[in-house]
Amino acid sequence: MSTQCHYYLFEILLHIAIELKQQCELFALGRGILHLNIILIQCLLQNEEKSLLKKLADRILDGMVGDERVYHGYKDVYCGKYIKDGVPVSYREGESTRFFNGKENERIPGKRTEERYDSDDQKLEFLQRYGWLTNDEDARS
Repeated sequence: MSTQCHYYLFEILLHIAIELKQQCELFALGRGILHLNIILIQCLLQNEEKSLLKKLADRILDGMVGDERVYHGYKDVYCGKYIKDGVPVSYREGESTRFFNGKENERIPGKRTEERYDSDDQKLEFLQRYGWLTNDEDARS
């Protein structure tokens, strides 16, 4: 391609970036060849990420993510994921034990560990990994 074609393509892509109202940086490589497509894709992804974070904040995605899994072994371990108050949580819970104390059966709950995804980057990572298990079309894509 000639240099004139490169500048013409640059002007078209620049107008698209301005319409998206995003702050885009231009990277020049070689003899004036500008690669704006990566930056434009990043701008579009930022809009999708913002809409997903807004849905989380508005508690639209709250609820179980997928089904609870049971891993059998020496003792059963229950694992699952859910979103509560806009914060994704991944949990593991051990099997509870029961014993008779002379009067009645007592139940001692198993150990429960939770991993909370508090920051925006962690929330987006959670949705990238497990979004396909939700009922929301935007989170699935």
